[in-house]
Amino acid sequence: MSRLPLSETWNPKTENIECYFMDSDVDSTVMCTEITQAMRVDPVLSRVYSYVINGWPKTVTDPDLCPYKDRQDQLTVEKGCVLWGMLVIVPEALRATALEELHETHPGMSRMKAIAKSSMWWPQLEMQIENKVANCTISQAMKQAPPTAQVHP
Repeated sequence: MSRLPLSETWNPKTENIECYFMDSDVDSTVMCTEITQAMRVDPVLSRVYSYVINGWPKTVTDPDLCPYKDRQDQLTVEKGCVLWGMLVIVPEALRATALEELHETHPGMSRMKAIAKSSMWWPQLEMQIENKVANCTISQAMKQAPPTAQVHP
């Protein structure tokens, strides 16, 4: 590296820019094209998609849109999918499939939540994960038992 000064002055832009890259090599049974197609027919996410592209109204009265309105500044569109930060928002029609894929190896509640938080989101996702694990006999059988307390005479 040279220590000579640059011939031109370097003046970076003062605005902050966040850049996210989608990894297209992730193995999943739910593909981006499926999410895009399901999003087009989903009554809530199709409106969210439109609002992200064209701008949000000042007030939203639909309770289904409120979780998205709260995150409006963090929502983007990439390859036809609505993202919250780096998380793909899964349409209603694909949520059961995504939940089954998360639960496929019965990793337990906290591990399922951690896996989900790294790749996807939808309103009340954590509650649905808790219900899925609580209603699964295999997950309940594999759950660690609490430590036994010593008997005091």
